[in-house]
Amino acid sequence: MRRINRDPERFEVIHLFEAMARKRGLKLNDPSSHQSFLDRVSDGFNSSKNNPIIIHGRRIESMFEHVAAGLGKTILIKREDAGDVCSADPDVQPPDFRLVLDGGTDLFVEVKNCHKADPNYRFSLKRSYLSALEKYAAIFGRDLYLAIFWSRWGKWTLISPVQLTPVERPSIKFLDAVTKNEMSLLGDVLVGTTPPLSLRIITNPSKPRTVNADGECTFYISSAELYCDGVRIEDPLEQNLAFYFLLNSDWEVGNAKAKLEGDQLIYFDSVAEPREPVPNQGFQILGFLSEIISRNYNDITAESGKVHQLSPGNEPGSLGIVIPQEYKGKSLPLWRFTVVAK
Repeated sequence: MRRINRDPERFEVIHLFEAMARKRGLKLNDPSSHQSFLDRVSDGFNSSKNNPIIIHGRRIESMFEHVAAGLGKTILIKREDAGDVCSADPDVQPPDFRLVLDGGTDLFVEVKNCHKADPNYRFSLKRSYLSALEKYAAIFGRDLYLAIFWSRWGKWTLISPVQLTPVERPSIKFLDAVTKNEMSLLGDVLVGTTPPLSLRIITNPSKPRTVNADGECTFYISSAELYCDGVRIEDPLEQNLAFYFLLNSDWEVGNAKAKLEGDQLIYFDSVAEPREPVPNQGFQILGFLSEIISRNYNDITAESGKVHQLSPGNEPGSLGIVIPQEYKGKSLPLWRFTVVAK
């Protein structure tokens, strides 16, 4: 999925000027209006970039966009809350996104972030705010969903507002949201395989690769191989999947393991294994695709936990990886579990 280029420097800026001109009486050909516009934009930007609520909220919205695009079932994503809205009813609120799925389903999604670690904490919305979202969706005859990112858990849930408690401040706790989760609508599945996943870097035997007395070695790479449970992966699709999971799943990559023959470095392996393997199961869980995409997104935009980008320069669909429905692994067996809402 590719983003349609809107040339923001050319068009979005003039749209912003138009909106501010209506509010503040700015004139298009008045130099003082130009300076006032630039000053207010600068002040607004500096204020917003130092507001963690705004920054994290916007980043989570962009994360959802990449998650929805990367899961494979969404064919169109539009920011619904961008631009002006004129309505006979002033108490309407456009949700963050409009999604069209590959089966023709058309829905609205409001994205929220919950950073609480307590699984019994109740995420809540003001009744008036939720009602405004529901009114907007009803006008268009589309269903409204709430996509909540439980950031301490790294997990997404997609729920209908009817799942919230019907009180003055509708709410839901993480444990209940998990049982009502409809992320499978977007293509989300829980994925597992047989550990470990390994990346082997093989040295070039025709070039120097001697480990000296100080434990130092300069070598040239001959090739790289991927393994699942000790079996070499040769199919290109399976290689892409294995490498993606090795990089982005919750499995832990330990220190590289070197293979020596005498003082010659033959290869070294980077090995990913589950942190807490379940015994006697035959496979281990890598995670939901949505959380794997989110982990990839976080690595790009918030390295070491500090936000340095609101969204990556990558195309939205590029952070995910689609597992074909008919997938039958030759060397990379996959278990896929589709979670159906209770």
